[in-house]
Amino acid sequence: MEKINNTQSGKGYLFRVSASEICNYDCRFCHPSTTESVLRLSDDEFLRIFSVINSIYKLKTLHFTGGEPLTRKTLPYVIRECRKMAGDDLDIAITTNASLLLNLIPDLKDAGLSRMNISLHSIDTAKYQSFTGSSTDVKTILSTIREAKKVGFGVKINSVVIRDFNDMDVCKLAEWCFSENIIPRFLELGIYGPVSKWFSAKDQVSHEEIVRILTRNFGSFNRDYTSRGNGPSKYYINSQGNIFGILDNQSDKLCRGCDRFRMSANGYIKVCNFPPIDLREHMDSIEEIKDAFLQLGHVLDSRGNDYIGKRLHRNDYYFRWNHPELNNSNIKEGNNDEE
Repeated sequence: MEKINNTQSGKGYLFRVSASEICNYDCRFCHPSTTESVLRLSDDEFLRIFSVINSIYKLKTLHFTGGEPLTRKTLPYVIRECRKMAGDDLDIAITTNASLLLNLIPDLKDAGLSRMNISLHSIDTAKYQSFTGSSTDVKTILSTIREAKKVGFGVKINSVVIRDFNDMDVCKLAEWCFSENIIPRFLELGIYGPVSKWFSAKDQVSHEEIVRILTRNFGSFNRDYTSRGNGPSKYYINSQGNIFGILDNQSDKLCRGCDRFRMSANGYIKVCNFPPIDLREHMDSIEEIKDAFLQLGHVLDSRGNDYIGKRLHRNDYYFRWNHPELNNSNIKEGNNDEE
């Protein structure tokens, strides 16, 4: 049968999966779990789910996140099996802090991984260690990034900008990226969920301010409307061909053109701001999983063509941190106000 593709891009859906809820870092804005849930999907369970999704929906991207996805030691195997099912046209990506990446580069390349987004919040080792709560020398991360590029991976850098911590180093990171022909993407600090316990609006550096900082140091930039991935980042380019992106997830209160749906490490599926669906309740057979996804169809269609919606961060936070069951309690309590 023809695969469902009611997307705004026309290219297919982006399926974003948490491969693991744990992380080997303890970043300032995150503080993830250090123990894996006993409910985490097994490789077999995940591949069963993916086989159903791939048979029903037109997928453009399968993107593994975490926690830190490379803490899942079987990830190369999972990627290889997904590649076998989906074929060469599927874009398969990971978002990683790269601390566990170096020795896995050959396996990931052989498995069929297409590209990676690497979280790099400073190229100063002391700040990097302070930011990530790790003892990693940032030089090892930089050399790992070079090695990933050398074998042919597409690489982008993600950097969360925090005032009076790393905002003064934005240009240093950009300069390194420009010299390596890598696109840096600067993220506004999101103040929602438990993040509001650690930071406030005074710690945010806005989209406009980041543009001004980079313009002062590298000359004038113009908006670049070239398609550079699946996310909502806005890109800029200067006369030297240097490109950077900004994810203005706070100053821009609207989300546009989203084709994604997500799954937590423990098997909850979520689309936009709709309540999550627990797939673990439907794991007895392929047909049961199929029925669950076909019921999801009206949610995937509900945003319609050229959808522009309000960002509703609060009850989305828990899903990102692999506790989607808390979203249900938030919704029941009516605690889903806009930030």
